[in-house]
Amino acid sequence: MGKGFWILLCVFCCGMVRADMALTENGTARYCVRLAENATDTDRLALKELQEAYLALTGTVLREKTGSSPLIFIGKRPAGERKLADGEHVTRNVGEDIYLYGEGKWGNLYAVYAFIEDQLGGRYYSVDEGLFLRKNPAKMLKPFELYYRYPFRYRKIGMRVPRMDERFFYRNRDNGMLRRAFGIRRDIAYLSPVSHSFYYFIPPGGDKVVGSNPDPRKKGYFAEHPEFFSMDRNGKRVKTQLCFSNPELRRELIRNIDATIRENLPAVSGYRKIILDFSANDIGGAFCYCPGCAALEKKYGSPGGPLFECLVEICSTFKERYPEVTFSTLLYRKEQTQKPPRNLVFPSNFEGVFAPIHDNFLGSLSDACNAQTRKDLEEWSAAANISVWYYPSHYSTSFHTLPGYPPPPLGHAERIAADVRLFASLGISSIYFEHDSGTACNANFADMIGYLCYRLMQKPGLDVSNLIAEYMHDNYGPAAPLMLNYYRELEGIRKKLLADGVWFKYMPYPGQYASYMTPANLIRWNRQFDEMEKLAAGDEKRIRRIRQARLSIDLALFSDFRKVTAAYPEYTGSRKDFKARILDTVEYANAVRIPDHRYFSSRLQIRPFLEEMEREPKALPREFASLPAERILQINPDYPRRLPVSRKVLDPEAAWDVAGAEELSGGKTTLQIGFYDYWNRRTQTARTIELSSAKPGYRLYKIGTVKPTQNCLFFTERWQIRIYADHIYSFDEPEQEYEAYMSLKFPAAESGKRRVLCDRVVLVRKK
Repeated sequence: MGKGFWILLCVFCCGMVRADMALTENGTARYCVRLAENATDTDRLALKELQEAYLALTGTVLREKTGSSPLIFIGKRPAGERKLADGEHVTRNVGEDIYLYGEGKWGNLYAVYAFIEDQLGGRYYSVDEGLFLRKNPAKMLKPFELYYRYPFRYRKIGMRVPRMDERFFYRNRDNGMLRRAFGIRRDIAYLSPVSHSFYYFIPPGGDKVVGSNPDPRKKGYFAEHPEFFSMDRNGKRVKTQLCFSNPELRRELIRNIDATIRENLPAVSGYRKIILDFSANDIGGAFCYCPGCAALEKKYGSPGGPLFECLVEICSTFKERYPEVTFSTLLYRKEQTQKPPRNLVFPSNFEGVFAPIHDNFLGSLSDACNAQTRKDLEEWSAAANISVWYYPSHYSTSFHTLPGYPPPPLGHAERIAADVRLFASLGISSIYFEHDSGTACNANFADMIGYLCYRLMQKPGLDVSNLIAEYMHDNYGPAAPLMLNYYRELEGIRKKLLADGVWFKYMPYPGQYASYMTPANLIRWNRQFDEMEKLAAGDEKRIRRIRQARLSIDLALFSDFRKVTAAYPEYTGSRKDFKARILDTVEYANAVRIPDHRYFSSRLQIRPFLEEMEREPKALPREFASLPAERILQINPDYPRRLPVSRKVLDPEAAWDVAGAEELSGGKTTLQIGFYDYWNRRTQTARTIELSSAKPGYRLYKIGTVKPTQNCLFFTERWQIRIYADHIYSFDEPEQEYEAYMSLKFPAAESGKRRVLCDRVVLVRKK
């Protein structure tokens, strides 16, 4: 049995009462509740939670007093109880009295939650709906004695749903993501950013680079010490990562870390775990190409060798000075730190945070496609203290993800369950789920996935199919069978894609979804959701949940409307219905699930996107007038995948009043444009434009015949303009070809600079 074995032990003792126990008598509560002496804030919260659940179940008030009634004790242990480990907790009856108790900060509270779930039938499914418990005054409890110990010491889930009752975290035994509430604080505190923190300690100064976390209180280093930073392939120092073979960089880093700890440590005194993260900027590629770093990579047999050697030095330097501090780093990206080093011994104050972002998200770590990642994790868990940063769902790159919105739906529950069981068997110390794909709107069963993650963190051996069936029954009522069938189909799609050798990275290409997000499936699912709403008629909460699950289907129907209605012309008038449901679901999320905060609310401004997708472009040139409208497709350069702000120009002459821009170097006489097939890594077609022949205004330049694939784009010479066309790809017609045109304008030179603008791509379907 693995060292991370979890315990859920049920023993029926001879001395316990054999009869079932009633909770009410003559319309009043049979039980009273009593807190142990010296009750803490956590114990007082446990009392309130138990009283709320008792009232919800029985309709009677559980009073805090003594008397002849049988008692529920919170925090008191029956005579003869063995010593418990920190975090272990127990629910049991002795005669008709009930004892709920545990060891350490959370023990008594967790015992109460275990009792509410396992004996009273309560569930904490949703961030915005609180306790789910069906009223049953006649409820009878059978004798019970249950011992609990969770396999992961620290458990946390990050969700983009910050407007919620803080009790949601407590109720789901999340001790890492809590903000202070009810006088109780979370277990974990950071002295640094949570991740990607190189530049927090060695900020380069000047322009901020991707993935950096500069601290404005510290000076910038790049101007005076470029040797502290990465060397690129050409021998040039660049602001991407750091050069860890440089001994002076290490000395300065240690000085800055020491100053950070001294400044911030008093504010986090008393937390159970205090972490200082030092991990790579969120930029791919090798850390540094200098000879010193190359030698350390070779010495330790890992691309992360220079960083790991530096971290061992940091940990050793501060181990006695700050014994309460854990020094962590991300084990992240296969070309950086995922691979464990050879011949390095990591001190006990080191923790690696294993974050398998380069996996195939269609499979678990036990599937062949992810075998190397599993091997790396097993080696790390044998060599050092390891926690896991896990991604329960994939993200998306375009609409199918406007930022903050869900990708197309897919079933991930079985994959998640398999991986959590693996982590437990390896003795992983803590686990964090980055669960923010679709959670703002509860799309793609986001609340259900979050609930499953919490339950599996507590008891990895639970049957996930039973958990899902129960969730469906409790949340969708009469519509549950149809919803369950829909989710099972999504799990089946994931398994088939995996069996077919498809690879979904953390942000799959939009065209990859074409294998199952076909017009036929979208319309079939749309009809199923219509039926579900009929079955739930009159129940506003269930209708709401159905529409949340339906959101990604409505988004696909709306954004792929031309493709859908070409196959199903009877839906031509339905776009307004899709739009209305989308707006209703998003506006509910903004009102109930999202706070009035600029960062989050800006992620859910869906109306401008929908209106832009509906807006017709300016008329095409006259030569296209004779072509049937169904043969012509036009791509807006800013929708569905947005233009970078630095390459976006508002232009009233443009087809949709917006264009992508590329700067032209002085003396430039030609411009190359073309179509690149990323899927097969080749340029399908290209042409060169003589700039001397360019005429004023936007003109269509024919590129030639193109065949869209799962990942493809139109480009201009320096690739500063990239207009993706993978959403055009059709799995049903993978060989379909189009004549392609790019609409370009060459504005007059300004201050000696010239540029090209592209306001649309026009595709004419070949017969």
